[in-house]
Amino acid sequence: MTSVHAETTLLQGKRIGPYRLQRPLGHGGSAHVYLATHVQSGRHVAIKFVRRPGSDAAIKQLWNEARILPRLHHPHIVRMLDFYNNETFSFLVMEYALRGTLRQQYTVGTQLPFSTVARYVQQVAAALQYTHTFGYIHRDVKPDNLLLTLDGLVQLSDFGIATTAYYADRLRDKFGTAPYTAPEQADGNPCAASDQYSLAIVAYEWLCGHPPFAGTTQEILWQHHMVRPAALVSRGRVVPQEVEQVMQKALAKNPLHRFENVLQFSHMLTWALQQPVHPAQVQPVEGHRTSMTGTSLRRTTRNTISSVRSLPQTERTIFSRPPITQGYRPAKRRLPRFS
Repeated sequence: MTSVHAETTLLQGKRIGPYRLQRPLGHGGSAHVYLATHVQSGRHVAIKFVRRPGSDAAIKQLWNEARILPRLHHPHIVRMLDFYNNETFSFLVMEYALRGTLRQQYTVGTQLPFSTVARYVQQVAAALQYTHTFGYIHRDVKPDNLLLTLDGLVQLSDFGIATTAYYADRLRDKFGTAPYTAPEQADGNPCAASDQYSLAIVAYEWLCGHPPFAGTTQEILWQHHMVRPAALVSRGRVVPQEVEQVMQKALAKNPLHRFENVLQFSHMLTWALQQPVHPAQVQPVEGHRTSMTGTSLRRTTRNTISSVRSLPQTERTIFSRPPITQGYRPAKRRLPRFS
């Protein structure tokens, strides 16, 4: 029996503060997430907790999340209900998403319908753009951190390693999860465009079933720096050519070459997913390169942005705000070293 499994067995049914633990929902590092019930009201909640004394890093991440979440009120961001800290535990109480994470809903290899990809990307992008307007960078966008409610709403969770652009360069040891990490973030220099890159990786995975890069952590980070993601058609998913173009722009190695903000990326991807598939796209062309520069990009971007006028005032305001680039400095290429 592993130590994690043994602790899980011991904790089930235990009481922490006013809550009784029911069953584990997941764990990462030293943090555990449990379904729990409020003893008096019977309300189901999710509790993330770390034992004290325990991992200093895990406790700091939990405190960081408890500091950030109360400031963010958005339908696509998980809501924090309470935070407790005593000599035995530090624990965060959150709304319970009945359908779990999108990683649990869609295992690796699953290809989602275009309409589902568009809907999910729109919701996550709205949450990220809202987060960016407060000066925060999430830094760990991945299916495991996207929750699905009973009503089908996606909620962004796990702000444990989120930071502000001002303090980003002080947290170089926490770069997120390798398959979804932007090159500049791996260099310890994240910005808002890093979250856009991570969301584009997630969208890439939803479309073809797998993220673009695989291997050891060091190999994946090297590929983020040096390798252009393969066209989706070469990974077994025929998509409109406009989708390939949008994805390549959002996955540009230089964050300054990506879309102006994550909401613009979601609008462009939604538009692209509605375009027809041309017969010539069915077979991948060896060495074919796409570009989002020139007349085509200017025309499609103008047409897409014009649709923002029909959005609610709050979304128009968010969409029009400039991206967070404070803290980003184009770094010399510092590639991961292989041991």
